Amino acid sequence: MSLSRCFALSSLVLPLAIGSASGLMLDAVRPTIAWAQTDSEADRLLDEGIELYRISEWRQALDTWQQALELYRQAGNRTGEAIILGNIGNVYQSLGDYPQALDYQEQSLTLKRELGDRAGEAITLGNIGIIYRLLEDYPQALDYYEQSLALKRELGDRAGEAKTLGNMGYLFEAQSEPQLAIIFFQEAVNIYEEFRERHQSFEQDNQTTFTATVEDIYRKLADLLLQQDRILEAQQVLDLLQ
Repeated sequence: MSLSRCFALSSLVLPLAIGSASGLMLDAVRPTIAWAQTDSEADRLLDEGIELYRISEWRQALDTWQQALELYRQAGNRTGEAIILGNIGNVYQSLGDYPQALDYQEQSLTLKRELGDRAGEAITLGNIGIIYRLLEDYPQALDYYEQSLALKRELGDRAGEAKTLGNMGYLFEAQSEPQLAIIFFQEAVNIYEEFRERHQSFEQDNQTTFTATVEDIYRKLADLLLQQDRILEAQQVLDLLQ
């Protein structure tokens, strides 16, 4: 499987892309085994849905993934089913249908746990946390973020850890707790800087892409520091984007 297929849409991190302020992570890893011809068509639909999702064609992505879901189920491919359930949940979140989004993410979580897919479980826990944040159920959001963070740390998933720390920063900002938000954004930025140091040999295009995908976190941290009159620290954060 090529590296280009091994990403969570808004969370590519070396080969990553840590993305938008929404923190949405599209669980787009393709099943590693094509179990039958049916899976080949389902895989094609999975890829097609990813491309539609990229360009915000939510309804078309939903229709495409619903077809893929049926094919994975017919083939008995529970790995594919778990992935598609999470992706469909992300589409419903983008459409603002949070109850449906939560239902699909919970189905995905249950299946991933049954399959022992701990990396997938960590992603889905984070996705559920995002939904609860959007629903303004902040205690529930924090609970799921903490579960996701603990599992990512246990797995050594530093990229995922940074993503969740950033999401926790947004959560505390939403609760008007800027000091806590700053702490979590700083932790996320520290991890991103580790990646930049470790991968200085990357081609310029890759470095530019990386910076573009993480800069929202840096700018949010700088904004919060400025609000606290911590001007020098804010400038230091912005300088990291140069």
